[in-house]
Amino acid sequence: MPRTTSGRATSVLPTWCDLYVGLFAWRYGFVPKDNNPSEASITQLEYQAADDGKRLVFLLSKDAPWPPAHIDAFAAEDRGRRMRELREQLVLVHGTNFFVTPDELAGKVLAAVSSHAAKMVLPQVVRHMQRTQLGFVANVVELGISEALGVGAAIEQARNAAVLGLDFTSTTWWSTRLLLVALLAADHTEAGVFAFLDRERFVGTARLGSVRRALAALPGHGVVQAAYGTGMAAVPPEATVRDVVVAIAKDLRGRGEPSIKIDVTEADLRQWLGDKLWDDAILDPRGAPTLVDLYDVTTKRAPFVALLQGGTMENLVDRRELATRVAGAFLRDQLPRK
Repeated sequence: MPRTTSGRATSVLPTWCDLYVGLFAWRYGFVPKDNNPSEASITQLEYQAADDGKRLVFLLSKDAPWPPAHIDAFAAEDRGRRMRELREQLVLVHGTNFFVTPDELAGKVLAAVSSHAAKMVLPQVVRHMQRTQLGFVANVVELGISEALGVGAAIEQARNAAVLGLDFTSTTWWSTRLLLVALLAADHTEAGVFAFLDRERFVGTARLGSVRRALAALPGHGVVQAAYGTGMAAVPPEATVRDVVVAIAKDLRGRGEPSIKIDVTEADLRQWLGDKLWDDAILDPRGAPTLVDLYDVTTKRAPFVALLQGGTMENLVDRRELATRVAGAFLRDQLPRK
């Protein structure tokens, strides 16, 4: 923040500032009294002083817990009006780049800063990014059938996977079992994302948490969480994941699962997930990536970007990892050689 001892609006950003990163919660900030005809806060003046192409903006989500004392709607004279107006303007200009936790914010800032660096310096570093670095980044484990043994086997295979791949047309998948997979994956794997396919045609990706929340809200699907707890308690601590899944499935059937479940289709996924289902993809370069390929990947929204050939998913790229590598390559170019 700029220093001011007199209440005057000063030059709020130094001339050497290369990038503005704005973190906005629920306080409008200090408003200088002198030389400030717009009566804007220091926070807003900083934002306005930054170049249009050098602004990265992140907003605290409404779902994030926050102390009332730090929310203008409770503590300020205007009951939060100016902060609401500023946030509405930021959403209109920059989109809905919200965060809930510090870790989520850190990841988003890292990816955004790296992506910005990539756009500025890609011509200098493209030679560092070979096919192996662009293509086989994401560790994808494909889920098989939705029966209990198939689910258990897939979860055991996916312990270190980044992505769970699910083709919901090659075999019938029930909504209840998809919700069960999301719960199991959170507890037993490193995966954070589903990749949905329709007979190898790429449909989209979604975070496990988004899938879990969307399916848990469906009518009657609260029984899955209940059966999950009962099934976990019914097996000994040394039981395998397959044993756990069998116990949960047995309890689910007793709770009327056949009358609750829905055979999942692409239309269902799009309805349930809405804008949480990402279809970010590029054509697989089939060789060393071009400058355009790298730019396309690093500027997508989704954590993982699909590489396609004729609509078929060949692989997934970890966008954040790629952006980090691009930034690292740039730094290696810039650092003096010993």
